[in-house]
Amino acid sequence: MDTDSRAANDFINNLNETMALLELFCTDTNDLSKRILLKSAVVVSVAYWERYIEDLVLEGSQFIADGLRNPTDLPERIKQKTVLSVVKENRESNPCAFSKSVWDFSGEGWAEQYKAYAADVVGSFNTASLSNVKGIFWDVLGIRDVFDGWEPPDRFAEMGLKRLDMFINRRHEIAHGSSTDTQVFNFDNVSSSIAFLSHLMLHIEKVVWKQVADIVQESAISWKLKSKYIHEIVSYFKSNGLKAVTNKTFQKISQSANSNYNKLAYEPWGLLEIESPSNIKPTETMAKFITGDIALPDEINVLKNQKAFPKSGAKYIYFQDLVDYYEH
Repeated sequence: MDTDSRAANDFINNLNETMALLELFCTDTNDLSKRILLKSAVVVSVAYWERYIEDLVLEGSQFIADGLRNPTDLPERIKQKTVLSVVKENRESNPCAFSKSVWDFSGEGWAEQYKAYAADVVGSFNTASLSNVKGIFWDVLGIRDVFDGWEPPDRFAEMGLKRLDMFINRRHEIAHGSSTDTQVFNFDNVSSSIAFLSHLMLHIEKVVWKQVADIVQESAISWKLKSKYIHEIVSYFKSNGLKAVTNKTFQKISQSANSNYNKLAYEPWGLLEIESPSNIKPTETMAKFITGDIALPDEINVLKNQKAFPKSGAKYIYFQDLVDYYEH
């Protein structure tokens, strides 16, 4: 599941503002002003980093709550933490409170409880240090070490992940008015540290959204492109032109086509645009699929919120593959 998270986009935009401070540093000739600009760049970039971590945790947990059909597919760490955050009274001291907290999980209640738990964790989060970042992703998204597998480029290899805590400590020194060592507190060090945060963000994005995808797709419903009704529907538009139709058209094609044509609207396929039962349009993707200009995933997973994604390991097939399978 590929994603450009809102958290990442906001972080990039915010860091661009930080880089604007460094551009002013390069044009300013006053030593005091230059030092203030460097300090400001450190403080705001660390604040943006912390905000990014918090936003990503909330965004990931929201996606899980909205997309997962079966809460038993949550990682055990998440289930335990969520339950413990709600079941605050034991059955002996307050059986009514205990019963209510348990029954609040019924139906879709688990999703609300999980989101509330994630919000509570984020609300108490501060200082996005190495250990704290590991902890919040472990507790809320079930990722034991979000930095696992990170490979630093050569320019960051010497200090590795320790550079994160060093940069955050520099921010604390500034905030508390401590003097700073000019040997390490300079333009090159600050600008490279900001680039380091960006590099870490790219790694975290991959790890987090892979975990989210693994969780929500565990109980997703799967649909296969290599299905007779899909072959029938696409063949109809190939023979009759790419004109809008009503649902009566699918009734004439076949019973299975009439029962399943809405599945062709899922975005990984995107073969139909369904505005209403009386206005169903074949898409540009349909045209390209018919002419063999594009291939589509042979299987998709549909989440609880009706978002759909290519199934992990899905093969991409052409319309001619359907023709060969069903007509020969």
